[in-house]
Amino acid sequence: MGLPEIRKSVAYYWYVLNQDPLTIVGLAILASIVLVGTFAQPLSPYDPYATSAAEALDLPSATHWFGTDSLGRDVLSRCFHAAQIDLPLAFVSVFSSFVIGLVVGSISGYWNGKLDEFTMRVMDVLLAFPNFILAIALMAAIGPSMFNLYFTQVFIRIPIFARLVRGQVLSERENEYVEAAVSAGNSSYRILSRHILPNSIPNVLIAVTYNFGYCVLNIAALSFIGLGINPPTPEWGIMVSDGAPYIMTGEWWLSVFPGIFIVLAVLAFNLAGDGITSIMDPRRRRV
Repeated sequence: MGLPEIRKSVAYYWYVLNQDPLTIVGLAILASIVLVGTFAQPLSPYDPYATSAAEALDLPSATHWFGTDSLGRDVLSRCFHAAQIDLPLAFVSVFSSFVIGLVVGSISGYWNGKLDEFTMRVMDVLLAFPNFILAIALMAAIGPSMFNLYFTQVFIRIPIFARLVRGQVLSERENEYVEAAVSAGNSSYRILSRHILPNSIPNVLIAVTYNFGYCVLNIAALSFIGLGINPPTPEWGIMVSDGAPYIMTGEWWLSVFPGIFIVLAVLAFNLAGDGITSIMDPRRRRV
């Protein structure tokens, strides 16, 4: 693709996104959180692990914009550093599950047969359990840690993407262009990789975008109940959990500020997902 084609594509996507201002807002929020996480070290006014008994539970002020927690740690700095953990973990987990689901779903959908029947029954069993319940069971069984949390988030999303990809492949392989490719003597691998998957993946990317937000929420929720990342690592769910006992005594900032970061991250991914849906599906564009 040459430079003129790239410019036309960018102009087209920008035009479509402009039809929905909320998408621009979502992308702006997401970009801001990513920048905060990327440059958390220089942006943070304090060490997120540094404690100070004299400054414990300080109200938000000019010294500590988001206040301090029960150990005197700066809440703002910990919120910034938590973005370095939650967002990359969500990105890697969803991307990994998408790649595995893409392989499983494409093989199952294209070749069918007993392999497809067995694979889909396994996927059905996993999909029979709510994602969060399955994640709780897995984390309780293997124990809380960063890697285990990553493994769990990948595992519970593989059936989602495998099912979606399989459905798209089953639909695409019935089209005439596939029959033409078979008649021309193309191999099954070439037909699948060069023809079917390029037409199947765009629709699946919509679900990938929405799952980023769900994954952030899932990670925070597991950490909130003590089955995710271990303290004292700065993580939004842990911070909300640590501040929960203090809400009734008036120290609202301990849970509110990290909670706001969670809400903004999930909202940003959902709004961005709406924009991608508009790009992929012309019927949803506003005239």
